[in-house]
Amino acid sequence: MTDKRTVSPAAWSDEGLPSGVGAPYTRRAQSLKAAEPMRRAHFGITLLLVPLVGCGTGASPSPSTTTPSPTVAVPTKFVSTIYSYAITLPAGWNNYPARVVWTGKTAVSHDGPDVDLFSGPTLAWGYALRTSKALAAFITQFNKDVAAAHPCPVKPESERATTVAGLPALFESEHCAPVTGILVLSAFVAKGGSIYVFQFQDPRRVASDDADRAAFDRPLTSVREP
Repeated sequence: MTDKRTVSPAAWSDEGLPSGVGAPYTRRAQSLKAAEPMRRAHFGITLLLVPLVGCGTGASPSPSTTTPSPTVAVPTKFVSTIYSYAITLPAGWNNYPARVVWTGKTAVSHDGPDVDLFSGPTLAWGYALRTSKALAAFITQFNKDVAAAHPCPVKPESERATTVAGLPALFESEHCAPVTGILVLSAFVAKGGSIYVFQFQDPRRVASDDADRAAFDRPLTSVREP
């Protein structure tokens, strides 16, 4: 599969939405229609059984009345070969694996080559960084970098300690721009000298903020080591 994603610069898009480190959705939703299908597609195969007619009966075969069974979308397990985690995606979602490791020295965009991108009615993406920083210190610097590049608050609107796959984690929620902007959800997970970052946004605002938070929680609870 040829992945044609490109890294978006840390700037504002034509729609007035920021891109870059932890940035909200910019032009990815417009390009998804041209994106290649997910690597692990599921294909439904229907076998039509035609009745056999005995020799010499003179009877004509009756038309088949078999109704093809619809293909049912099922949740898909995605395993990140670069960042070494597994996550179960909702039914019908596509995945676009990262091609390179995030170095922490460049801005991260949801459609960059250094993130695992997950697309459905909404967007989510995951990546990680090897670092000696504690979780709290990493998040503090992360939020400062985001606020310096985009109209996002240095301090998120809400945050809560939680666990992901039994590991210490912090969940943040904020709007960029504040209140009127797109909801951006982030989960930071500490494991063995690495910080994993999972982010979510609803660029088309297909659901309420509360529904988006619930939609983000579901795949997060499925995160595991592969």
